[in-house]
Amino acid sequence: MIELDFTKNMLGINISGDFDDLNELSKSFSNLTNLNLDIKEKYATSTIIIETLNSNIRSALMGEKDIIFKENGIYDELCAYRNIKASDTNVYFSLNVSLVDMLYIAITGNKLLFISANNLVYSESFLSFIEDSKTFESFIIKIWSLLKTKLDNKKTEELYSLALLNDEEYEFYLLQYIDKLFIDLYNSKNKEEEIYNIINKLIKRSKEYVDLYNELLKKSFEENLPLLEASNDYLDSYPNEFEW
Repeated sequence: MIELDFTKNMLGINISGDFDDLNELSKSFSNLTNLNLDIKEKYATSTIIIETLNSNIRSALMGEKDIIFKENGIYDELCAYRNIKASDTNVYFSLNVSLVDMLYIAITGNKLLFISANNLVYSESFLSFIEDSKTFESFIIKIWSLLKTKLDNKKTEELYSLALLNDEEYEFYLLQYIDKLFIDLYNSKNKEEEIYNIINKLIKRSKEYVDLYNELLKKSFEENLPLLEASNDYLDSYPNEFEW
């Protein structure tokens, strides 16, 4: 079973699970982002965030992240009674992911499923797509359920409803804005309040988003850069090292 929890400083979410569960989640990520190139470019921010998370999951499964041992209920008397040899712990692989990235997935995930259903370059049957969708939807629900453990239930449910009814398409969404929101969270004294702010900003593009987009678009023209490579002083302050 995949488990989610907030990191100590509420800058990220810890994902942990056994090999099979994380491998299944990774497979669903890979298949659901296997889009036609023009569609993939249009929804680049969504696919980049999910593919980056998927790459981190693959790294965790290769033992490059944390490994946790959890008791599984096996005890010596049971082994003796059944005449078996078995470990009394299960191996769980663990990784930390940016909280803002996870919020973006939670808010935009259902739209990605709709886009994927209509634009997949799918090598397997549509039934396989259904299975991947179920895995992905379960992951989204786990994120919202985790938010309810730390944040006000009523507020979280209201935001969840807004996200479901959201008419934002997230086409050509500015990836740098996700970085900007993480910097905001990192600098915030009140993490819980900032999470509410971030969710609201992701659900509906704010003037803040439009201003950053216009600023970076201007810079990209002036410096002859792709838009996704444009930056400013605030974005350059993104912390390279921090305590999760």
